[in-house]
Amino acid sequence: MLNTNLYNTHLGKNLGIFSEQENIELSNKLQQEFLQELFDASGEKFIISAEHIGSLSEVHIHHLKSLLDPYALSYKIIFYVRHPIDFAVSKAQQELKRRQSFESLIIDDILPKYRDTIEPLANQFGKENVYIRVFNPNLFICGDLICDFLDAIDESPALLNNRERYRKNTSLSLEAISILSEYNKEHSPLSGS
Repeated sequence: MLNTNLYNTHLGKNLGIFSEQENIELSNKLQQEFLQELFDASGEKFIISAEHIGSLSEVHIHHLKSLLDPYALSYKIIFYVRHPIDFAVSKAQQELKRRQSFESLIIDDILPKYRDTIEPLANQFGKENVYIRVFNPNLFICGDLICDFLDAIDESPALLNNRERYRKNTSLSLEAISILSEYNKEHSPLSGS
């Protein structure tokens, strides 16, 4: 919606965006849908999940805030950060799933760049409105990310009393990672296989 260069990204390719015109059309459509949802919102709070907000420039974040301002009395940005090693391991696993091999991974690309993401948010929404929480199940309220998030937005984790808890995003074993890396090396577009 805000990133005008989607057609040059992995996400853009997954969305079928192969030209600047397609990107602009999709961006305009998504922005209109987003504004309509804001207009229709009837609750005291609304939540926007933005896993890829780090890919936005400060100009795009400023634009996002300008879209939100007519509908929001205040902001609370909740940002979960992983330990840098945990982040790098998770990112490397994601890249391996995308057909990379160990040898093709670039360390700088898998290390977190939290400051680059958090500073523009703090600049635009106010440092006092950005809350950083550690992504660690051992530290979560009730040992659960959703309970922890509810606590972060000043809601009671008791809202989830009847919810079944499960972990969806599990890590690959070292053996599985090694096999996947070797497979990717043999079947990479660069290997000619």
